[in-house]
Amino acid sequence: MYCGDETGSFVGDVGSHVARFGYGGDDAPRYVVSSRGVEASGKVLSSCYKSPVTEIRTVMQPPSMKDDAPLIDPVAYLSQGECVYDWDAYQSVWEQALERMMVRHATKHRSRPVSLKTKNTETKSEAMNDDSCTLDQPVVHPLLLVAPGCTDLASPSNQRKQIQQMTELCMETWQCPALFVAPTPMLAAFAMGRSTATVVDLGAGGCRVTPLVDGLVLKQAQRRNGRGGDWLDHVLWHAALSQQATLRPRYQIRQTTSSANNNSAFHRWAMQDLFQEFRTSEYTWPLSLTPPTNVPFSSPSLEDTTTPLGYQLPDGTTLNVSQDMCQVHELLFSDSTPFIESSSTMPPHATLSNAPLHQLLHESLSAVGDVPMRKELASQILLVGGMAGVSQLAPALSSRLRWPSAFTPKIHCSPYLEERTSAGWIGGSILTSLGSFQQLWLSQAEYEEYGSTLAVQRFP
Repeated sequence: MYCGDETGSFVGDVGSHVARFGYGGDDAPRYVVSSRGVEASGKVLSSCYKSPVTEIRTVMQPPSMKDDAPLIDPVAYLSQGECVYDWDAYQSVWEQALERMMVRHATKHRSRPVSLKTKNTETKSEAMNDDSCTLDQPVVHPLLLVAPGCTDLASPSNQRKQIQQMTELCMETWQCPALFVAPTPMLAAFAMGRSTATVVDLGAGGCRVTPLVDGLVLKQAQRRNGRGGDWLDHVLWHAALSQQATLRPRYQIRQTTSSANNNSAFHRWAMQDLFQEFRTSEYTWPLSLTPPTNVPFSSPSLEDTTTPLGYQLPDGTTLNVSQDMCQVHELLFSDSTPFIESSSTMPPHATLSNAPLHQLLHESLSAVGDVPMRKELASQILLVGGMAGVSQLAPALSSRLRWPSAFTPKIHCSPYLEERTSAGWIGGSILTSLGSFQQLWLSQAEYEEYGSTLAVQRFP
């Protein structure tokens, strides 16, 4: 059991798009890496749900230019209630961070480095064998895992299984001295100095609204949709293909013909990066405080009445940017869902909704039965996530909320982009540095005595 303020804990937050890792007490994560990749062996894993764009696979390495394997996210946002779906992929991302950040004992206290100029092959092979054993060495730092936040009300045991899997992975595979698992909404609220709030997390996989009371998640009031950064990039991609047949990402600039497989993971990774760069550029307009007259991608005559702008692609060609593409962020508050016909294959879910962001927030707060608590939650609305950096998001959301006069909704957003995108990790870093928190760690001795059942009872 740890009683001091400094435990040297290691905090990790694996999301559907980006994974963040670092040591507790730091202001920002030290190691940020994409949580997407492909399996090195190329073996397709069986799954109960496969999205129309990607298939469920194990992450072992980043995709290469010749790799035709689909991408995989370790966190299934839409199908399984935003919980860890591919545990091999989840473990692979974590082990990469443990090796890069030198969290394992043998890596941190390496006796001698491997010299590539060493002529003695026997000494070189012995050094390489010593390095290959680092994956079997135990982790010497307490681990805090930022859980994605299960919202699957149809399966009450889903969260229990998630915590048990995480506990067994850390205690048996990595043999860490202590462990704690906390949900993302709770840590995001702690990062902004609040324990009772309504956390609106806008990420790559979608938007999620989670009310919290004294740090506890109100699961029956959680709501989410699939309108995230990846979906907006998908809309822009389809809009660009409608006016230009060939789109070349950066790695195809010097190619005279498109010899690469356009269905490969590397090509789709490059295209997503291309349109994410456009979506975060100055060509996209800030959100309007009032709903626009013309909803983006809903009026076919909208492009004829406006003068398109010119956006230069990496290969030198100019893409005509219409008003629809400039107002792509308005789709967060619109009932229109262009290019989403393929989403009809998604299974129904109790907390998954296709409602826009302001209606999603209204549905979540309406599900809170206590009226005084509902008023307090409405006055503490926190915007976090990678999509929280959209210009004028807070005033646009506030202007679209329709509440009775007794309610005074107040939206709070950090002025710093890093605090918005890494709110979950920052909250975990703050939590592990508190002296009063140290008694909540699940130690290795407690796990050996009580097993993962104690973790389910202790972790929120």
